[in-house]
Amino acid sequence: MEIFNNLMMCGVVGFTALNLLQSPAIQQSFSNINSGNVSTASAPEDIKKAVSEAGINDGQFTWAIAHILKVEGGWSNHPSDRGGATKYGIIESVAKRHGLNVASITVPQATKIYHTDYWIASGANKAPNPLNL
Repeated sequence: MEIFNNLMMCGVVGFTALNLLQSPAIQQSFSNINSGNVSTASAPEDIKKAVSEAGINDGQFTWAIAHILKVEGGWSNHPSDRGGATKYGIIESVAKRHGLNVASITVPQATKIYHTDYWIASGANKAPNPLNL
Protein backbone atom coordinates (compact mmCIF):
# COMPACT_ATOMS: atom_id res chain seq x y z
CA MET A 1 0.00 0.00 0.00
CA GLU A 2 2.88 2.37 0.79
CA ILE A 3 4.28 1.91 -2.72
CA PHE A 4 0.87 2.75 -4.21
CA ASN A 5 0.61 5.89 -2.05
CA ASN A 6 4.10 6.97 -3.10
CA LEU A 7 3.25 6.42 -6.77
CA MET A 8 0.03 8.40 -6.38
CA MET A 9 1.95 11.27 -4.75
CA CYS A 10 4.44 11.24 -7.62
CA GLY A 11 1.52 11.41 -10.03
CA VAL A 12 -0.01 14.41 -8.25
CA VAL A 13 3.32 16.20 -8.03
CA GLY A 14 4.09 15.34 -11.64
CA PHE A 15 0.70 16.57 -12.83
CA THR A 16 1.08 19.85 -10.92
CA ALA A 17 4.60 20.31 -12.27
CA LEU A 18 3.38 19.53 -15.78
CA ASN A 19 0.71 22.23 -15.51
CA LEU A 20 3.29 24.75 -14.31
CA LEU A 21 5.69 23.70 -17.04
CA GLN A 22 3.09 24.50 -19.70
CA SER A 23 3.22 28.22 -18.80
CA PRO A 24 4.61 30.29 -21.70
CA ALA A 25 6.95 32.05 -19.26
CA ILE A 26 8.34 28.72 -18.07
CA GLN A 27 8.67 27.46 -21.64
CA GLN A 28 10.66 30.59 -22.55
CA SER A 29 12.87 30.11 -19.50
CA PHE A 30 13.50 26.47 -20.42
CA SER A 31 14.34 27.61 -23.92
CA ASN A 32 16.84 30.08 -22.50
CA ILE A 33 18.27 27.50 -20.12
CA ASN A 34 18.53 24.82 -22.80
CA SER A 35 20.33 27.25 -25.10
CA GLY A 36 22.78 27.97 -22.28
CA ASN A 37 21.52 31.52 -21.81
CA VAL A 38 20.09 31.49 -18.27
CA SER A 39 20.76 35.22 -17.85
CA THR A 40 17.83 36.14 -20.12
CA ALA A 41 15.42 34.19 -17.90
CA SER A 42 15.10 37.03 -15.39
CA ALA A 43 12.19 38.50 -13.48
CA PRO A 44 10.35 41.68 -14.49
CA GLU A 45 11.30 44.88 -12.67
CA ASP A 46 8.05 45.04 -10.65
CA ILE A 47 8.74 41.58 -9.23
CA LYS A 48 12.37 42.46 -8.47
CA LYS A 49 11.08 45.53 -6.59
CA ALA A 50 8.53 43.46 -4.61
CA VAL A 51 11.21 40.94 -3.63
CA SER A 52 13.48 43.77 -2.53
CA GLU A 53 10.65 45.40 -0.53
CA ALA A 54 10.09 42.02 1.18
CA GLY A 55 13.71 42.16 2.35
CA ILE A 56 14.82 39.20 0.25
CA ASN A 57 18.08 39.13 -1.69
CA ASP A 58 18.00 35.89 -3.64
CA GLY A 59 18.21 35.87 -7.43
CA GLN A 60 16.95 32.31 -7.81
CA PHE A 61 13.92 33.05 -5.64
CA THR A 62 13.23 36.21 -7.64
CA TRP A 63 13.27 34.16 -10.84
CA ALA A 64 10.94 31.54 -9.37
CA ILE A 65 8.45 33.92 -7.75
CA ALA A 66 8.07 35.80 -11.04
CA HIS A 67 6.86 32.59 -12.67
CA ILE A 68 4.71 31.57 -9.72
CA LEU A 69 2.90 34.91 -9.60
CA LYS A 70 2.18 34.70 -13.35
CA VAL A 71 0.50 31.35 -12.82
CA GLU A 72 -1.28 32.23 -9.58
CA GLY A 73 -2.68 35.58 -10.73
CA GLY A 74 -4.43 38.10 -8.48
CA TRP A 75 -7.67 37.94 -6.51
CA SER A 76 -9.94 34.88 -6.66
CA ASN A 77 -12.91 33.75 -4.60
CA HIS A 78 -14.47 31.05 -6.76
CA PRO A 79 -17.20 29.00 -5.01
CA SER A 80 -15.74 25.67 -6.19
CA ASP A 81 -12.23 26.52 -4.94
CA ARG A 82 -11.93 24.79 -1.56
CA GLY A 83 -9.14 27.20 -0.59
CA GLY A 84 -11.67 30.03 -0.49
CA ALA A 85 -10.56 33.60 -0.98
CA THR A 86 -7.10 33.72 -2.56
CA LYS A 87 -4.81 36.51 -3.68
CA TYR A 88 -1.52 35.89 -5.51
CA GLY A 89 -1.98 32.20 -4.63
CA ILE A 90 -2.07 32.90 -0.88
CA ILE A 91 -5.19 31.44 0.73
CA GLU A 92 -7.09 33.17 3.49
CA SER A 93 -5.93 30.84 6.29
CA VAL A 94 -2.25 31.37 5.41
CA ALA A 95 -2.72 35.15 5.23
CA LYS A 96 -4.41 35.10 8.66
CA ARG A 97 -1.54 33.04 10.08
CA HIS A 98 0.72 35.93 9.06
CA GLY A 99 -1.65 38.52 10.56
CA LEU A 100 -2.85 39.70 7.14
CA ASN A 101 -6.20 40.12 5.40
CA VAL A 102 -6.08 38.11 2.17
CA ALA A 103 -8.15 40.69 0.26
CA SER A 104 -5.62 43.44 0.92
CA ILE A 105 -2.39 41.46 0.74
CA THR A 106 0.32 43.13 -1.33
CA VAL A 107 2.79 41.53 -3.72
CA PRO A 108 5.72 42.10 -1.29
CA GLN A 109 3.69 40.50 1.54
CA ALA A 110 2.75 37.51 -0.65
CA THR A 111 6.39 37.26 -1.75
CA LYS A 112 7.56 37.13 1.87
CA ILE A 113 5.06 34.35 2.62
CA TYR A 114 6.19 32.33 -0.40
CA HIS A 115 9.81 32.79 0.67
CA THR A 116 9.40 31.69 4.29
CA ASP A 117 6.56 29.16 4.07
CA TYR A 118 7.43 27.47 0.79
CA TRP A 119 10.85 28.38 -0.64
CA ILE A 120 12.90 27.92 2.53
CA ALA A 121 10.59 25.37 4.19
CA SER A 122 10.67 23.05 1.14
CA GLY A 123 14.42 23.35 0.57
CA ALA A 124 13.88 24.89 -2.87
CA ASN A 125 16.58 27.41 -1.97
CA LYS A 126 19.08 24.54 -2.24
CA ALA A 127 17.94 23.30 -5.67
CA PRO A 128 19.10 24.61 -9.05
CA ASN A 129 16.87 26.36 -11.60
CA PRO A 130 14.39 25.19 -12.86
CA LEU A 131 14.02 22.38 -10.29
CA ASN A 132 13.58 24.90 -7.49
CA LEU A 133 10.40 26.14 -9.10
